[in-house]
Amino acid sequence: AQVRRPTGAYGQEIAEEMNKHHEKLSAWGLSHIQIPSDATILDIGCGGGKTLQFFAKNIRKGKIYGIDYSEVSVEVSKKINEKFIQIGLVDVQLGTVSSLPFSDDMFDLITGIETSYFWPDLLNDLMEILRVLKPNGELSIINEAYKIEQNSKHSNLNEKHRNEIKEWVRIGNILIYSPKEYYQFFKDAGYSEIEVYEKKNEVWITIKGKKPKK
Repeated sequence: AQVRRPTGAYGQEIAEEMNKHHEKLSAWGLSHIQIPSDATILDIGCGGGKTLQFFAKNIRKGKIYGIDYSEVSVEVSKKINEKFIQIGLVDVQLGTVSSLPFSDDMFDLITGIETSYFWPDLLNDLMEILRVLKPNGELSIINEAYKIEQNSKHSNLNEKHRNEIKEWVRIGNILIYSPKEYYQFFKDAGYSEIEVYEKKNEVWITIKGKKPKK
């Protein structure tokens, strides 16, 4: 539960630990993204705020928003991004992916790192994200686990990986999908130019898709 929605003093430790734990995964996933220097960006499930900090250091004229439904995570994100918040570059809010507190066609780029496991309805949540993306805007979901297909080339990882997933699902009530399933969710939600990247030795995945141009 603390991983899903950190609370209290222990929750603060979890949020800060997430920053360290997700660093390599985030760097790999974000390497697949082109970030315009004037982009308006949203990070969903911003956790400890490290991704917001990364974006703030790499854009000059844009604006970066973060949302999380954990009050503790929002406070930790605000703390480590304080100087960027003071100059108006970063804005962190309490919010949920299922009802984003933003206008239609607002963002050039939206990211979700290690968070889609917890989304209550992946298809509808992807559609809600599509609403706030600008035409040709991009969503990128980055996760450190995905469901391996039976005939996968890295089948030697299957048994270990499946056991780990079963344990994560049991403990955290999380939802994990295969690359094909993620692709289909993006397609059904209305995204175009969908791309899936896998780092098979780590079982990491990045799924990208764009809002069609009007």
